[in-house]
Formats: sequence, structure tokens, C-alpha cells
Amino acid sequence: MLLIGVPILFKKQITEIVTTEINKSVNATVTFQEANISFLKKFPNATISISDLLIVSNGSFANDTLLNIKSIDLKTGIFDVFQKHPSIKSIAIENGFVNLFSNRKGQTNYAIVKNKEKSNEADTTVASNFSLHVDSYQLKDINLQYVDQKSNLHLKVENINHEGALQLKGEQIYLQTKSSIDRLSFSMAHITYLNSVSADLKAGLELDLKTMKFTFKENNLKINDLHLGADGFVQLNEENIAMNFNFRSNNSEFKGLLSLIPSAYSSSFQDIKTTGNLNFKGNIQGVYNDFEIPKFNIDIDTKNAS
Repeated sequence: MLLIGVPILFKKQITEIVTTEINKSVNATVTFQEANISFLKKFPNATISISDLLIVSNGSFANDTLLNIKSIDLKTGIFDVFQKHPSIKSIAIENGFVNLFSNRKGQTNYAIVKNKEKSNEADTTVASNFSLHVDSYQLKDINLQYVDQKSNLHLKVENINHEGALQLKGEQIYLQTKSSIDRLSFSMAHITYLNSVSADLKAGLELDLKTMKFTFKENNLKINDLHLGADGFVQLNEENIAMNFNFRSNNSEFKGLLSLIPSAYSSSFQDIKTTGNLNFKGNIQGVYNDFEIPKFNIDIDTKNAS
């Protein structure tokens, strides 16, 4: 009865305590409508629900919405979270908007986590030994926008649906994912490279949070009618972005390549009819900074193309 009564009787107090503690650790204003904890809905699992989560930036980006999520639901075994290696059965996040922005000075609206004054050896040891397993997680109907004024880069992703499994070991994260995007648009330096294309992705990912290295394994990507495979890594360093990517086509038809032609030039190809297959493979390797760009190699082979 205690497990049932506490969440009901102290619902308002629990919400206020959680909100206060979160706001102490971030340079932003975090609010949510309510938080519910239920031990009866799917017993012996506990269900935690948060509705109308809103994160608004402070400082240089005051009053800018960083994140808006309609609902978050987490399900776990009542005693699983108290194990040496805790596990979560499922996490579902629905109906959200993510707004990422970097101004001409390189300041970002998403660098909101407050720096700890001191990080002792004990904290580091605990973090490196911590592990967590999430059986399944899901993002449904999420929209994302990213603008980088310095690079004149614009990314807009509409209606993201994403699912996967996650394993955290210290500062290593392993993911097996499946994603679909209704509309993806990308432009840089006033050139539109992708304009409202659809995308599907199956990917295995490894994230090293200590070195900020992101490794992509066994990736299969479909953009409009073009089928691609890719593997490699991207590493975010202080002075540059290092990368080494291999990519290849997976039995795509020639018309798949034309489906990606930037909108600025697509009118010239409206009456073109294509046949045949397109096969290519390539590599992007090097560093990206203010003075360098990665090397780019590609081999293209066509069959019965016309």
C-alpha cells in the first residue's frame, strides 16, 4: 500500500522536487506539466510518465525553446533500477520539437549543463564503472531543426520515428537502431543539397563519450530512391572534426541519384527519363576546420544506363 499511496499523495511535491533539482544542474529553465509514478498499471513493472516537458534557454539565448516534448514514458521492473547493473525495459518519447542553434560567435543554445566546480577521482571511478541496459526505446513524431550561422548551415528534419536498444558501459554507448524520416532538408553556403527527401536508416553505433568518437557500423540508408551502405567514424576534437567514412551504393537504379539533385537545379531534369543500374563506392577521410577539408574519393560504375 505504501508503494501505491506515496506517488498519489505526494504527486505535487514530487514534481516540484524533481523540477528544482533539474534546474540546479542546467543553465536553462526546465518545466513539465506533471510527473506520474504508477506501480499498478503494469505490475510488477513501475511506469514513470512525464507530460509537456519544456526546456527554454537562458543567457544569450534567453526565451528560445530548446526542447518541447509532449510525453515521456519509462517502464522498468520495480527492483531492476536498484541492481548493480540497472536495466530499463522501455522508454517512449512522443511528439517533440528540438531546436539547436549556433551563432556567428560559436555560442550554442544547447550547452546548458553546468560545469562542476570539482570532479574528484571517486566521481570518475563511479562513472567509468556504471552500466545501464535499455531493452527498447522509441522516438515518435519528433521534429528537429539545426542552424549554424557561422557555417551558414541549415538542417531540418520532420517527423522522425526512431527505435532501438541501448547499452551503456562507463563512457561507452552501444546502439542498434532503426529510423525513418518523412522530410529531410539540408543546405550550406546558400546551396540546397537535400530538399524534403525521405530517409530510412538501419544502423549500429558505438559512442565514446570520453574521446567524443562516434563509430558507425553496418549502416543501410535509403534516401528517396537511392540505397546506400556506410561505415566509419566521426570524432569531435577541440580544434577540428576528424572523420573516415566508407560508403557504397546497394543495387540502386540510376534514377535514384537524380532524385537527390538539389532543388535549385532539379527543373533542368524534369523531363529526363532514366534506366539502368548505378553502383559506386567511395571514401571521405581527413579533418574539417577553418583551413582544411577532408579528402573525397569516389568510383562510379553504371550498367545499362541511359
